[in-house]
Amino acid sequence: MTVAALFAEFEKEMANTRKILECVPDDRFAWTPHEKSSSLGKLANHLAALIPAIGMTRAAVLRSRVISHMIHHRGQLSVYLRLLDVPVPVECMGLRRTRSRAG
Repeated sequence: MTVAALFAEFEKEMANTRKILECVPDDRFAWTPHEKSSSLGKLANHLAALIPAIGMTRAAVLRSRVISHMIHHRGQLSVYLRLLDVPVPVECMGLRRTRSRAG
């Protein structure tokens, strides 16, 4: 993978991460799917905190640590949102249309 391809992938993943963070309802930050799970707000803040660190990393670390970590937590956040019946932009997950648990 070239550095240019890596950064193009990064930009795509950043856009998807921003889209899913925009779905987080402000009034549900304290919600947790389980008593041992992080709250919705804590998970969203953790995912958002990964964004500024990007410019300080090298290309290999960017792919192996930051992007993969971001994708993992974006998937986790999508599960939380679906459990709350909040529609998730499915292009963030590689799907074609917005779905909630009911749809």
